[in-house]
Amino acid sequence: MPKLKVKTDTLTPQRHESSDQYTSFLGLKHSRRGFLQLGLVASTSLALASNIAKASELIKPATSNTQSAIPYRFLDNASAEFFSALLPVVLAKENLDKSTIKSMLLALDSLIFHFNAFNQKQMMQLFEVMAFAPLRLVAGAPWTSWPQATPAAIQAFLEDWRDSRFELKRMGYLSICKVINLCWYARVESYSRIGYPGPPTHIPAPV
Repeated sequence: MPKLKVKTDTLTPQRHESSDQYTSFLGLKHSRRGFLQLGLVASTSLALASNIAKASELIKPATSNTQSAIPYRFLDNASAEFFSALLPVVLAKENLDKSTIKSMLLALDSLIFHFNAFNQKQMMQLFEVMAFAPLRLVAGAPWTSWPQATPAAIQAFLEDWRDSRFELKRMGYLSICKVINLCWYARVESYSRIGYPGPPTHIPAPV
């Protein structure tokens, strides 16, 4: 009886006969050692990006800083530009005026400032990646600076992170959208749009 030929799946990493490990597209083994190596590469890249970003901030002239007049407690100029670019896209509002953007940035700054240390560190790592063009490109974000990024490019970036097979990207997307929406709907001006009458003006004493 003739043997049936089984079609080989070329997209799934194949198991090596002499080993029980898989090899990823980075050349790292899908083992405990491979994940440790990948973590070291990621942390080194973030540290390098952070140092380069800080150095570039030091050499920028003071007049080029558009956000310097706002007294942030956690955000810096790069993260403020990041949020300023994303606000109209995430909120689906093309014509946000400067005063609304400023109030949203202050609300975001206050919210993240009161995060615990772990969540603050996670947000800082996200900001450092988004501030460094080469890492932005690797992460699927626009290569151009955030003030120059088009709404279509930002929308594509967000959708890519939302639908990514990598959990880290999906978590990043949720974090960005949640903090923006939380600050937006916490505004008094947004109460009527969600049917919220506002906080009670008088809390009855318990009987």
